[in-house]
Amino acid sequence: MEIDQSILEILPKGQRMKIAKKLRQEQIKRYNQVERPEKNVPVRIRRHNKKKTQVNFNEFDKLRDAVSRFDDIEVLTLMDRGVDPNTVTVTGTSVLHQCCMEDNLSAAETLIEKGADVNRQDDDWWTPLHVASACDNPDLSSLLLSNGADPSILDIDGNFAVEHAPPNSETKLVIEKHMLEQGIDRIRMKQIRQRQAKQMLSDIKDLIAIRGDINAANHRGATL
Repeated sequence: MEIDQSILEILPKGQRMKIAKKLRQEQIKRYNQVERPEKNVPVRIRRHNKKKTQVNFNEFDKLRDAVSRFDDIEVLTLMDRGVDPNTVTVTGTSVLHQCCMEDNLSAAETLIEKGADVNRQDDDWWTPLHVASACDNPDLSSLLLSNGADPSILDIDGNFAVEHAPPNSETKLVIEKHMLEQGIDRIRMKQIRQRQAKQMLSDIKDLIAIRGDINAANHRGATL
């Protein structure tokens, strides 16, 4: 499965997440299908490193790589070494977001145990629960909810995590059940949306009151 990057970038985030998940699954499948070299195939001998040079990666990159490789031991080792589980990328994506995109339940459990913020929002205001929902992962959704994930958080487009789950999916049922137990029904969801809209309007009025620049762009180039 291949897709042009320019096309991928203009798709809604939920759809990009699903495609990324599919690509990751195919990558792992190809990796697992690779056969070991035959005995008669010459093996390239690695030259001695006379200069003793080495490539150094920061601990955060090592953690992300370990999650991608489903290396639970390395994830735990890095956590015990003191790597901050809440470190994020330039887009605000945490390692817990990554776990949800790549269906890495065991790494997610370790990160949460070590203090990962289950309600951390990226630049699009997506929490890990938004990602787990979009990727249709009921187990990760359940894990997040049982560890304090807030299903009432809205993303930048005003969507709840549950609204990214496929219709009639187990993921949707898991999140909806939890929301109802928390008293978040359709009426409450509407109230939350209205509250956020009122807050945004209030912020704009405050900006105008102090003669702020309403045409100023944020770090993504977006204006009011």
